[in-house]
Amino acid sequence: MISAFKLLVVRLIALLVSATQLFGGIPFASAQSPVATCLVCPNTDTFGSPLLIEAYLTNPFVCTYASTVVCSYFGSSGSIVVGTFACPINAVNNCVRRREIRRRDALPRSPRAPTPGTTPTKPEVMKRRAELGKSKAKAKISANN
Repeated sequence: MISAFKLLVVRLIALLVSATQLFGGIPFASAQSPVATCLVCPNTDTFGSPLLIEAYLTNPFVCTYASTVVCSYFGSSGSIVVGTFACPINAVNNCVRRREIRRRDALPRSPRAPTPGTTPTKPEVMKRRAELGKSKAKAKISANN
């Protein structure tokens, strides 16, 4: 006799497996592809509804349209993975738009540190250097005598 707890665990595992298959697996970081992938979501679905949300963080990537149609495409080939008859068959190859999306989603960078030659020298630093030079010259003179 299977207890209610064991049955619940089995159902949760089945749900997790089906959700993993539906959404293309657990997202992971992969190495850069030697071939540039410029695949993006089509601007409209087959009925002409505009693109609302595009998510490129997972493979396959997901496109959501105003007609509540959700389509998933393989990041490497652009062919459809999951979707309805309203989904375009393939993703669009558009490198300019893909670069814009990557720039928009990129993390901000810290400003570059100034190079030493570009920062103006402070007067007190120059005065101290002159004093050190004079004391060094006096030390050489007294050492020679």
